[in-house]
Amino acid sequence: MRTPLPPPVHGPASPREPDRFAPAREQRTAAALHPRRPYPSDVTDDQWRVLQRLLAEPAPTTGRPRTTDLREILSALCYRWRTECPWRMLPHDFPPWETVYTYYRRWERAGLLPEIQTRLLGPHRSSG
Repeated sequence: MRTPLPPPVHGPASPREPDRFAPAREQRTAAALHPRRPYPSDVTDDQWRVLQRLLAEPAPTTGRPRTTDLREILSALCYRWRTECPWRMLPHDFPPWETVYTYYRRWERAGLLPEIQTRLLGPHRSSG
């Protein structure tokens, strides 16, 4: 007869045993304490003030609260527009490319994307 496996351990099993998730937790904490180095394409404070009003939406009454910084999403979009890189090649210090793409499609469907792009890049650039 086989003995059942013990339940998975998500922290140290005993006070003396090291926490196997500690390195990942420390890395996340370090990233929060030390923000990324800026890119030349990042959204400026003046651009952010204008776009923040444009993107203001009422707080949702249901669902999870937003955890992604919209300024980081805009900086990732600006980086992509300036470098013309594929979505999947956005640098890892931006939010995940899937998140950036989701906001891009949402703003495109809402008709906000041309205005966002004009505010970030000027009137003579096209989106992609």
